[in-house]
Order: sequence, then structure tokens, then C-alpha cells
Amino acid sequence: MPWFLTAALAVVLIFVVIPDRAVKQSSLLANKWLKWQKDLEGAAGQCTKAKERDKCLAEQMSPVIDNRPRPERQSDATGLASDLMAGQLMLANENARSALNDRLGIREKFLGSGRSEPVGQTNYTAASVPEYLVPNLSDKSPNVWVWEPEQVQDQKPIMEQNLLEVLHTFPPANTAVNHQDFEHNWSWLKDHLQPNDPRPILVRFALIPQTIPYSGCLGRPEATRVFMSNLGELAPKTVHDAAQSTGYVVPEKSDDPGLRLFIWVYAPTEEDQAVSATWGNVLANFGKWITAEPCKNAN
Repeated sequence: MPWFLTAALAVVLIFVVIPDRAVKQSSLLANKWLKWQKDLEGAAGQCTKAKERDKCLAEQMSPVIDNRPRPERQSDATGLASDLMAGQLMLANENARSALNDRLGIREKFLGSGRSEPVGQTNYTAASVPEYLVPNLSDKSPNVWVWEPEQVQDQKPIMEQNLLEVLHTFPPANTAVNHQDFEHNWSWLKDHLQPNDPRPILVRFALIPQTIPYSGCLGRPEATRVFMSNLGELAPKTVHDAAQSTGYVVPEKSDDPGLRLFIWVYAPTEEDQAVSATWGNVLANFGKWITAEPCKNAN
């Protein structure tokens, strides 16, 4: 599906910007992208040692990323098309794809539009919930809360209950180690549930098998950034519908009674802690993000 979106945006990038010179411009732009892909492959190909991969990729690829082809007359549509094209070419490279997956959780299905694709959807227009990339914090960090509710609470499946009611009804699992209580702070948390808030309250879901130890972090311990979604957009939904809307990863055996549901809430205190999950932001921060410190306090 991302390749289909790339193709559609490429049409905008090539043929809409300057229609009267479309043929000439398309040939010129295609040659620029071909050269850029070769430069990208050459830079990434220098990073073959696993232990030094991320540092090497940051040093070698960052200048190439900064010099990617740009439309002559950039608009929101052509800028998105250019960023998406660059992102897809990065995913086509094994070294870059591995770093994006390991450190940022970015895979082939990543839209890069700042909106999450709901689970089971194949139409990118269904992506409506704002999603962000945030530091992979420990659940012991200030303004981070985690819930691990039982599958059935108060004689009703937890997935059928309203998300916000679950957060208020059941205490966070990390209240004892986190020095800030969720209910005590709700008076100011709720003020950041409004649309377009520069410091939105965020939520993240995961189903983790009993056989996999919980990392004690928002994401996998080796990740430096993780995806979170806007809680204000999801507050009226059930836990099931909210989780589905974020595109969270569902294990193959999703009905296995051994699965544990985790819900994290994070309240950023600085505007740059929650960055919109767009290809433009990933490209701009690639070197810094893949070499950042992963979660330090993993259990």
C-alpha cells in the first residue's frame, strides 16, 4: 500500500507542479532520484559492521538525506511526495531499513503522514488519528503511566470498556514507582486533550505474550523512539476500537489467554518531546534518533 501511495504522490510531484513541461521535468526528476538512490546505497553500503552500524549510518547517510531531490515549487502535496519517495527508497536499503526498524519501529507499512493506519485497513485515507514519535522512556519516568488490566474487569471484557473509564477506574500498575499519580494530575492532563495541542497527552497499546518479559519501557528496550497516539482523539472509544485505530501490532494468536494487555499514557512537558510521525521529521532527525540512547531502565 505505501508503494501505491508513493506512486500517486509521485504523479503529483512530477505532473502537477509544472504541467506545461511535464515530460522534460519528469525525465529530469527521475534522473535526480536515480542518482540519489545510488548515493544512498553507496553511503549505507559503507556500514557493514553490526556494532558500529548506527553511528556509521548517521555519519554517512545524513548528508545524503539532506541533499535529496526537492520539487522546484514545493507545496504540502509535493513536499509530502518528495519525503515519501525518499523514505521508501531508504526502506528499500537493507542497512537503513534495519536501523529504522530496530531503533524507531518503522516498517514498510509506515505512512509517514503523521496519522496512524488502523489495523486491517488497506486504504490510507482511513488514517485519521495523529501519531507521534517519542523517546523510549522507562515507565519509571515522570509523567509516564502504565496499565496492565485483566482481560475481564467488573464482569465485562476490558476491550469492550471505554478507554478513558478504564484509565480512571483502575489504578496504574506503576503508581508505586512513579512519583506522580494519574488521578492527582488529571486536572491539568485533561487540559491537553484538545485538538492541535502542542503538548498532547499520548497513549500506546500492546499485547505481549506471557513468554516475553515486559521491558519496563514504552517499547522494545533497543528502540530509541516509539509510536504513540493522541489520547484526546481516542478517549470516546472502547479500548478495542482505540487500539485498532492506532495500528498497534496484534499477535497472530490474539485470542490466546496468555496475552497481556498494556496501556501506556505519556504527558510530554516540552513541545519537542512528541514529534509528529512524518517522513519529513524522520528524515530530518534520522542520524540523531538512531544513535540516541535506548531505554536505560529496562527490567
